[in-house]
Amino acid sequence: MYHILLPIIAAWQYLLIPKKWQTRIHPIDIEAFSMIHNAGLCVFSLYSFSFLFSVLLKHGIYSQPGFYFHCDGVKTMLCLFYLSKYYEYVDTMILYAKKKDPIFLQKFHHVGATICWHLGYIYEVEGIYFASLVNSGVHTIMYGYYFLSLFKWVRPYIDRYKVYITSMQVGQLVFGFIALPWFYYYKESVTNQRVLIVFDIYIGCLIILFSKFMMRNYIKN
Repeated sequence: MYHILLPIIAAWQYLLIPKKWQTRIHPIDIEAFSMIHNAGLCVFSLYSFSFLFSVLLKHGIYSQPGFYFHCDGVKTMLCLFYLSKYYEYVDTMILYAKKKDPIFLQKFHHVGATICWHLGYIYEVEGIYFASLVNSGVHTIMYGYYFLSLFKWVRPYIDRYKVYITSMQVGQLVFGFIALPWFYYYKESVTNQRVLIVFDIYIGCLIILFSKFMMRNYIKN
C-alpha cells in the first residue's frame, strides 16, 4: 500500500512549485519550449491512441478483468501513459513562466489523474485500458490545438474550436463515469471495485468543474 505515496508526494511537490524562478525565463525560450512540449505530447498521445486502438481492432471489445493487460505490449503502453500524467505537470509550469495562474480545474485535473492512473495501473484495473484509449485520443486533439495556437497567424482561425475541444473532454468524462462501473464494477475484485469508486468520484468532480468552466467561458459569452 506504500506505493500510493508516489503520486501523493508528486502531487504535493507539484502544488508547491515555486513561481519566481520560472517567471525569469525569457519569453522566447518559453515559446520555443511550449512548442516542443505541446508537439511532443500530441505525438505521444497519437502513438498511444493508435497502439491501444490497434489492440481493440485485433481482439475486439471484452469486459472481463485482466484481458487487455495481458495482450502484447499493452501493459508497457499503459505504464508509459500513466507516467506521462506526471510530465503533464509541466503545463502548469509553463503558465507560471508566462506569469499566469492556473485555475483550480487544471490543478485538480492533474493531481487526480496521477493518483487514479497510478491505482488503475498498479492494481491492473481493466477499465484503465479504455480510459487511456479515449483520453489519449482527446489529448491528441487538445495538444495539437495548443501547439497550433502558439502561431499567432493561425490562432484566429482555430479559436472558434475551443468549445468543441472542451465538449469532447466533458464527453469522455461522462462516458467514463457511466461505462467504467457499468461494465467492470461487479466483475472486479473488492480492491479494484474501490479503485473504480475513487476513479468515478474523480470523474464526477471533473464533470462538474468542466461544466462550470464551459458555462462561464462559452455559454454566457
